[in-house]
Amino acid sequence: MGLESLTSIILDGAKSASEKLLDDAKKEADLIIRSAQARSREIFTATYAPFEKEVATKKSSALSMAKMEETSARLDALNWMLDETCKKAMEALFSNPSFLEKVKSWALGHKDGEFFIGKNIDSAMPELKKTLLDKGFKVVTLQNPNAIEHRQEKQIDRLDIEDGLRRLAFEQADRIIAILSAP
Repeated sequence: MGLESLTSIILDGAKSASEKLLDDAKKEADLIIRSAQARSREIFTATYAPFEKEVATKKSSALSMAKMEETSARLDALNWMLDETCKKAMEALFSNPSFLEKVKSWALGHKDGEFFIGKNIDSAMPELKKTLLDKGFKVVTLQNPNAIEHRQEKQIDRLDIEDGLRRLAFEQADRIIAILSAP
């Protein structure tokens, strides 16, 4: 056997051995990489899990706060709408001669006692106070600007226009909420 043949055999053996070593090294590297990836996922999961719960809690809290703010805004809008509705209705009533005549008729239907008249009613019906005074009633200013009371002994007849209008408006609140909630 010649030197060339021997060199060829050695080179073929070395080549075969190096391919085997490369194949084994690749398998070992793949095993190490898969193990590192699995460990990496475990570390990520272990590290992220507490934050994931915290994020879910904060997200839920933020959504709840946003919903409360939306509900509060809707209630503010509803209250504003009810207040404006009452104001407009009172303006309409205080400028309606038929309504004012009915209030006057109600007041003059009493015989004795005293009257407490709110400033808005007094402004809308200045002649009422004079008529009541002429009939011998004591007339006092009432704190509630939209009410009139007749007091005699322990009996009180009260006409509270604002309260009546608010009750009427609140009876319609479901309908108003539906309108405000519509997209």
